Amino acid sequence: MEDAGMSMVERRNSTRQPVQSEMEFIFYLDAFKAKTVDLSETGIRFETDSPIIIRLQVNQGGKPTVRDAQLVWAQKGQDGKMTYGFEFIPDLE
Repeated sequence: MEDAGMSMVERRNSTRQPVQSEMEFIFYLDAFKAKTVDLSETGIRFETDSPIIIRLQVNQGGKPTVRDAQLVWAQKGQDGKMTYGFEFIPDLE
């Protein structure tokens, strides 16, 4: 069985390191304007003028690292679990 992320065409500019650790993610409590693309009884697709940003806290080597990121892809596995790919947003400092 292929890893969900590895079966995709590699488009990243840096090397992926396999890491398994607990993490938290936080959605900002901001309101976003969006335009619906399509709608059904089970879901909705919409577009925004800018990325929806979330804050991730990942434990790396026992040390929490906090980064902002945007969703790049999502995939539902055969077991029903969701796998997400996020791109870190560069720090402006």
